[in-house]
Amino acid sequence: MAIARQVAGLAMGRIPAGARIADIGCGDGALLAAILEKGKPSSALGVDLSGKMLSAAAKRLSPHGSVLIQADAEALPFANGSMDMIVSSLALQWVENTGAAIMEMARALAPGGALTLATLGPGTFPELADVLSSQRIGGRGAAHTAASFAPEERLAEALRRAGFSFHIHKAMLAHQYPGFLDFIRTLKKVGALGAPVFAGMGLARRELLRRLGREYENKYRSGSGVRATYQVFFIEAERRG
Repeated sequence: MAIARQVAGLAMGRIPAGARIADIGCGDGALLAAILEKGKPSSALGVDLSGKMLSAAAKRLSPHGSVLIQADAEALPFANGSMDMIVSSLALQWVENTGAAIMEMARALAPGGALTLATLGPGTFPELADVLSSQRIGGRGAAHTAASFAPEERLAEALRRAGFSFHIHKAMLAHQYPGFLDFIRTLKKVGALGAPVFAGMGLARRELLRRLGREYENKYRSGSGVRATYQVFFIEAERRG
């Protein structure tokens, strides 16, 4: 995804020669691969909670000799100060305790170590929130998930408590999907749209999707696709000594 490439670009200017790098929530390995194609770290580790994602990452990263570990971002299997750089792309918003994950990243970084990441903010999916609200199902499903993402103020406080100096850049990035159902399938794939949005609806679920799809297509189709907007926080931080 384009966001992973942006994180890689930000990270490349901050990676010292022979750095020890870890990608937290590495997914299919796209971010780590982009860094390893140009950088020369002494070690590169990918961490993800999903075995399925790690299998995909193993295929992508096989030419680079990366080490992949199945672990939780809130309990990283790294010794204190063992990393020079930590990167992460669109993973932090899925952890249960954002502050605990940021504290773990700080613990794993050596003094002066760099953190470069992107995470979604609560302004994500405004189009979906709009159509869910108009169908009187606001506050559930993906709209509810996005609302639970950490706002900038909470991220900033967590970074300060973990001992980082930092800069947060906000962006609203629009992505096009061929159609509404393609967008919904993507959300389900990444776990952003689960059973709660359809709880207790039974056969009415299909009709609900049709109604949502019609409204979404009418309001947010442009050219060959429908728009979905992501609020992204790009964070560049350094662990203070």
